[in-house]
Amino acid sequence: MKTTIRLIILMAIMSLTSCRNDKKQLKSPEDPITVVGDSTVHIKLHVNTNEDKNSFEYANFGQKPSISNEKFTTKVKRGDIVIWKGISVGDPSDVVNIVSIKYEASKENGKSTNFFGKDSLRGNGDINEMVVGAINKGIKGDTMIYSILINVQKKGEVSPKTIRIDPKMHM
Repeated sequence: MKTTIRLIILMAIMSLTSCRNDKKQLKSPEDPITVVGDSTVHIKLHVNTNEDKNSFEYANFGQKPSISNEKFTTKVKRGDIVIWKGISVGDPSDVVNIVSIKYEASKENGKSTNFFGKDSLRGNGDINEMVVGAINKGIKGDTMIYSILINVQKKGEVSPKTIRIDPKMHM
């Protein structure tokens, strides 16, 4: 009887310790993505809004300069929630809006898998617009090529130009 109770207590303790929600931060120049727990991935697009041109040349994900925005790849898995947010690295009063995320068919050798099951995800329409998506398709080894469409509000005026950047996701 005591052995049975001890086994039940041991199993309960093991169950509780394996279910805890550890938070981890991956922060380095090589990995500018923040991962919270095992299910939320924050992708931050930094835009130098002080430049006169609104161009992908003035935007990056915090990666090394040797990695282009098109080669920038985010590691994800099925069930992850991905949040894209724009950040002004110029004037703090400028707003970088992530307007939409659009699935792109393969531009390279190989294929592009649509991890979201929709051709596009729309922004939330808020000030400091961002996009949220849940990964519900794909298997380990798949890659998704997608476009991020952004616009910049400088001193309250929306830029007439929408910028397009084409990074990747990989399972």
